[in-house]
Amino acid sequence: MKKYVDNRRHAKHHSIEEGDKALVRQPKVNKYTTNFDPNPYNVIAIKGTQVTAVRDGKTLVRNASMFKRIPNPTEENSGEVAQEEEGDQAATNSNTPPSPPWKGWDSELGKARRSVDPESEDTQATPAPAPSVPGIPPFTMQLRPRRQN
Repeated sequence: MKKYVDNRRHAKHHSIEEGDKALVRQPKVNKYTTNFDPNPYNVIAIKGTQVTAVRDGKTLVRNASMFKRIPNPTEENSGEVAQEEEGDQAATNSNTPPSPPWKGWDSELGKARRSVDPESEDTQATPAPAPSVPGIPPFTMQLRPRRQN
């Protein structure tokens, strides 16, 4: 019967151990407050589901469901995380479009600047390029013909 109820309620054992750093759930004051207090506590004792944690000399005793364990960066899978970050960074760099070759492009601002042609008196604007994403065709706006009354 216990297995059935635990399975139905998705019950699982907590993964918090002594010496871990954990965030504590905080009450919602308004829609901008976070679910967890951003400053971590150090877990000093565990008795069943009762967890005792300390931060700045202040001791909290709460149920394990009120805590969120912060993984240590020194765990064995930290190498995998570093490799993923490098892969993400390489993918980001490969998706950046090349700088446009036309006159009037200001690479520092990332947009077209107004340029004055010495032969003509009027000022002309160079159009800003549409962002290009590999595999996705550029968007073109199609206008419907006007209705005549």
